[in-house]
Amino acid sequence: NSLVTQAACDAQLEIQRGALKVLRRMASFVDATVPCHALLLKALLKALAGKHAVAHVVAALKDQSSKPANRRSLAQFPGLLDALAVISLEVEDARVNAVKTLLFVAYQNDGATYAASECVLSALATAAGLTKKKDVLTRFAAIKTIKKLALREDNRAAMERSTSLLVALKW
Repeated sequence: NSLVTQAACDAQLEIQRGALKVLRRMASFVDATVPCHALLLKALLKALAGKHAVAHVVAALKDQSSKPANRRSLAQFPGLLDALAVISLEVEDARVNAVKTLLFVAYQNDGATYAASECVLSALATAAGLTKKKDVLTRFAAIKTIKKLALREDNRAAMERSTSLLVALKW
């Protein structure tokens, strides 16, 4: 708990960076096959509260999501996908990793995907509508995520109601 507090909001940036390094290293060794994985996800979600920690924590979550065995637990962890969606909208230097994490999590081992919230769909629509050259990877990841999420009937119904999604994809 104190590691997470230091990683999120320690007043001394050097201590915060060190705590973030330890947290990220721990995240690289802990996966969904061990019982403490939920505790790690809780710690990472809590660490997202730190203004200077967001990009580092999102990078750790992207690393977690790159392992297929972790994707289901990431998708099912309460509030995690919505937090990534909000970050993709508000934190430019973490945007691409947040959207890539949503993309990786969309590809479950069994071919299934997650039920996307309105928050996630809105963030993906915004990312898909980015037009600057520097945002090409974010846009591509968002469109690919939308395509995968559309395999679920409940996601398709939500997408049909989203005018911002249609506008973004029309570009």
